[in-house]
Amino acid sequence: MRYFIVLFSLFIISCGDSYTDYSDRNMWYAAGEEGKTTDVFYITPTCTWSKKDSRGVVRYNMDVNDSAQRVRTHAPSELARRALSLHSNFYCPYYAQVSMDSWGESDAALVEQRYEIARKEIINAFDYYIKHLNDGRPFFLAGHSQGGAMVIELLKNYMDDEVYKKMIAAYVIGYPINSEDLKCKYIVPATSSDDTGVVVAYNSTATLDAASPIFKGNELCINPVTWTYDTIPVISQVGDTVSLDTAHHTLIVKGADVDAYYVPSASFIIPRGNLHIAEYDLYMKELGENTLNRINSFMKNE
Repeated sequence: MRYFIVLFSLFIISCGDSYTDYSDRNMWYAAGEEGKTTDVFYITPTCTWSKKDSRGVVRYNMDVNDSAQRVRTHAPSELARRALSLHSNFYCPYYAQVSMDSWGESDAALVEQRYEIARKEIINAFDYYIKHLNDGRPFFLAGHSQGGAMVIELLKNYMDDEVYKKMIAAYVIGYPINSEDLKCKYIVPATSSDDTGVVVAYNSTATLDAASPIFKGNELCINPVTWTYDTIPVISQVGDTVSLDTAHHTLIVKGADVDAYYVPSASFIIPRGNLHIAEYDLYMKELGENTLNRINSFMKNE
């Protein structure tokens, strides 16, 4: 019965070219209406749980028309806007993201089916953005958690040379980049605070014991306080001590309130002491300054 429900849900979502019509302004949390000369295309993290629809069918992907589920994405979207779009227009689509409880599903094939729905949504949203909204402006790609995974998908499965030459940088925050990902010619690790056409990736935890299992095999983590791969502990602008563990490719943060960022219902993937939820809060000022540095560098070299 469960298998039938999943297939039925997939059928509903896959009918037509796109489940979500991104020409509809209502399908965007934000659609870049600030009038600036650069853009941020941001993809939200996992914010929703599975839910029965009006027919009693359990949906394991977000219903973009469900107002309650949409609201759950607003706080992280606004946080990203504050961090990344001080100098850019902010674009953020609603999409059929995979539900939080799906990441605890033991059947990998089912998770992959749900992930594929989300992936197609984001590819469709970004395609619409490039063809109808971008108007030739330089842009950042950015995502957190599941959104970071979708940034990787865009780099691997949508990007081409013409689009890439307009990409200032891509922020893959709170999601692993493995050795296979690094084979993609558009996934170029950042090495400084102002290089362009690069991927900026990091993840944070208070202790290695609290590292999330999803980061097994991660190969990339920069320190967003220094924008280097140095291992020397440094003080962030919020006063935390941040050091890079190069063996595990993760940031160790001392001083953050771990209980403020602990969600018991998600502890199966984000243990207490992991700072996954805080990735924007911890480095808000650093991110804002960094986007400006990279914009200036991009414009100088254009």
